[in-house]
Amino acid sequence: MKQSIIYKFIPILLLSSLVFFIQNHLYLNRDVAFLLHITKIMLEGQTYSQYFFEPNPPLILYLQMPVVILSKLTSIDILYIFRLYIICLILLSIACSHYFIKKLFTGNTLLTYAIFYILSYIFLILPADQFAQREHLAIIFVIPYLFSVASHLEIKNITSNFYILLFVGTLAGLGFAIKPHFLPALILVELYFTYKTGQFLGWVRTETIMITAILIFYPMTTFIMYPDYFHIVLPLWTPYYTAIAHPLSYVFLAHELTFCYIAVLLYLITRRIDHYKTTSSVFILAELGFIITFYIPRVTWYYHALPALSMALLLVTLLLGQLVQQHAKTQYRILLPILIGIFIFMSPFLISLSSTYKSMKYFQAERTWSQLVAFMKNLGPNNSFDYFSVSHELCLLEYYAHANFVGSFPYFVWEYNRPLLKYRPTKYAYIYQVKTVPYIINRLASNISDHKPKYIIVDALAAKLLMGTNLNYLKELSQSTIFQAVWKPYQYLTSINQYQIYKRNER
Repeated sequence: MKQSIIYKFIPILLLSSLVFFIQNHLYLNRDVAFLLHITKIMLEGQTYSQYFFEPNPPLILYLQMPVVILSKLTSIDILYIFRLYIICLILLSIACSHYFIKKLFTGNTLLTYAIFYILSYIFLILPADQFAQREHLAIIFVIPYLFSVASHLEIKNITSNFYILLFVGTLAGLGFAIKPHFLPALILVELYFTYKTGQFLGWVRTETIMITAILIFYPMTTFIMYPDYFHIVLPLWTPYYTAIAHPLSYVFLAHELTFCYIAVLLYLITRRIDHYKTTSSVFILAELGFIITFYIPRVTWYYHALPALSMALLLVTLLLGQLVQQHAKTQYRILLPILIGIFIFMSPFLISLSSTYKSMKYFQAERTWSQLVAFMKNLGPNNSFDYFSVSHELCLLEYYAHANFVGSFPYFVWEYNRPLLKYRPTKYAYIYQVKTVPYIINRLASNISDHKPKYIIVDALAAKLLMGTNLNYLKELSQSTIFQAVWKPYQYLTSINQYQIYKRNER
């Protein structure tokens, strides 16, 4: 126990502290920032399609509610609370996973430590600037369940604490329910469990009962509590995801998946020496399920690959650890698997490092953004604002300029559908343009009328970068008589490069 504290838990606490420090010196991910904003206004009683148009179902908002509540009860910066909250979830997940890792690799110190440390890397380092994204939370919640499945299959007559299994099942249920895209991994793993046990009802266990209950109860309550999410919000966002989707061949060749394919290859060529075939099979099936998850939206965003990369890292660690053990008695032969391991592991490390560097470069080297933050700060705290843009970086002003964002949309989602209308002028696209877009613009105008933001920021450059032409937001919006009425009190104040700032003139 003393050795475990020294070599496992003290390093993980030190690494967690380091990651907390690093993350506090990076900008909060913009997706996460908007979800945190939505969580705050949901707690104030606001709801989908009336006050916000967010494509994510409400579970991710429920998961962030403790942060918002705690920030209201204390004077601590919400970003500190949020990151500490995520790290606490990580430590809980690692503790649950460690419970099964000790059972799985009893007597194998090398693999026990290797899996433990790679798990810490997956949770704390791999997400990089995508820290606390939905995919990040999904792997935090799901991985203990995968170790429990492997333990049930590898160890005959295993006995586990009922409450731990209940907790692991609850976590996994929440993880899989964050997005329906995550379900292929669950289905593949449970089909394998049924096959290995030879029992049709083998999947009925404490963990899976909890997972099933959540996967049934959560959609039902969502439909009852937030019917507008299904009837208004999803139809509004569906064309956007169609418009930005890449060809499947392009997604298949995405560099984010290269390491995953290497892991599959390594799994196939090491089957003969693998002493943990069942555990390896659980990991690779979860990996294949999460690769399917990456394919579904057909966009190559890094955070979409996080679950598949995480499974690949666990699998490669397990397989290379055994290779190292096999060659441990031969001084020179051991160098080969070590060198192979270093080469293979460099891939996900460089991906996460590159992701962090790009984020830091974008925000810190972009003087325009820094000037805008400084400008908003100088106006004084809690000034309300909204923005017109096809990007959603500006929602970060709520946290870094201490302003009060009152917008309903993360960005002008309808602008992304222009290529869809131009190159695929279907009947649905036409209806979207003549019916849905006017509805959205009216909702935008109503939001401005209700909240009366003191400042509205128009991001002209983002529109130019998106379409290759300079979209004139105000000209487009002014085609609506409702918008014209709510825009009258606003007068041009100043520009900070591409950001045109308008101020509400109170009469």
